[in-house]
Amino acid sequence: MQTNNSMAKSSLAKSRRRLIFFLRFVNGSNFEGDDSDVFKDDDALAVTMASAKRITDAKYHEYLNRIVKPSTHNTHMIYLNQVRKFIGKPKLERKRQKIPDKEPLDLDSCETMFQKMMDAARCDRDRVILALLRHEGLRENEICLLKKENFKYFDDHLTLHFYRPKTKKWGDIIISNDIHLIEQYVRSTGDILFPSETHGGIPMTPPGIWYMVHSLAKKIGVDWHAHAFRHFSATELGVKGLTREDLNNQYGWSPRSNTAAIYVNLSNSVTQAKKAAKNGVDIARPVEVAKVKTKCRHCGAVLDSDEIKGGRCPVCQFSTNPAETIKEIKSREELQAKNDALEAKLLALELKIDRLIEARDAIRPEDVKNAIEAKREYEKISPAEVEYHGLDPREPGEGEPDNE
Repeated sequence: MQTNNSMAKSSLAKSRRRLIFFLRFVNGSNFEGDDSDVFKDDDALAVTMASAKRITDAKYHEYLNRIVKPSTHNTHMIYLNQVRKFIGKPKLERKRQKIPDKEPLDLDSCETMFQKMMDAARCDRDRVILALLRHEGLRENEICLLKKENFKYFDDHLTLHFYRPKTKKWGDIIISNDIHLIEQYVRSTGDILFPSETHGGIPMTPPGIWYMVHSLAKKIGVDWHAHAFRHFSATELGVKGLTREDLNNQYGWSPRSNTAAIYVNLSNSVTQAKKAAKNGVDIARPVEVAKVKTKCRHCGAVLDSDEIKGGRCPVCQFSTNPAETIKEIKSREELQAKNDALEAKLLALELKIDRLIEARDAIRPEDVKNAIEAKREYEKISPAEVEYHGLDPREPGEGEPDNE
């Protein structure tokens, strides 16, 4: 495809997933160009770009306005601006959203959540991945590249020599947690250390690890993702007293970067406890750090882990498990529909009763009295008198006699 832009197709290919979401949002599922064909060749790319050129700026803003999380909003805006640059449009006149400061982690709640994930994991493959994410803070792509020869075994620990694709450097760490689980799994597995379940014979991909952790978090009713374990691990080592230089070595960060300050989420109480300990003051480490947050899918309330009693939101009393919440909402909607139908029937019955009462009240008492007296006078007349005077012998209100 000929273009006046300097952006390479490979750079645009990184935007593929978000571009597909955006085109589907604008044009529906039947946009011009299929997922599997987009970016395969120049013709398919041209069709997709032609569809993108017809999109107005208002649609871009409408799409971004639907994204609540600031970091996700900023990432999507970057990719959409790359697409706009490729098709010859200027950048969106829109500011990046401010990302709020991260609250300190509650290590005890995080550890409890990790143990629940380990219990809910389906196989040892998933448990080993969780252990490497939680204790060593490895990235998803680093785990996907691990091989059996990267591990060395000792009596009370393991060593791991692995490649870091993000920094294009090799790293060395000592593993001292869950060593029996990891060693037994690595020794017993095949050539592919972490094989994919859906595509047999190939290793897992970073999105596969992300989805596995996301599914487990959803299963136990928390909002968590794979990379959050890296923050958890770094914060724990910071609490134990490791310096910024120590963390740079452990996680492969550049000495000139400020990444350690981003990942380590310590509360002031923890800092003061460490300071007091260095000054010889014996105080217990406060556990007054932020809790793992869970968002209620029904009312939207953001809850701390200790606020959830019996797995239910204290605000709306719905389950914090998303699947259970959907069932409860559907059940309550059905019950509400039945109640509405019953109320409609009761209202119609009340109106009918009111009309009957109004009809009854419209009859005058004197009319009723005159009718009763007339009936009594009529009943006093004998049949012979009726026949003599030529009166109709029928009771009042009866129909006409048959003609013989």
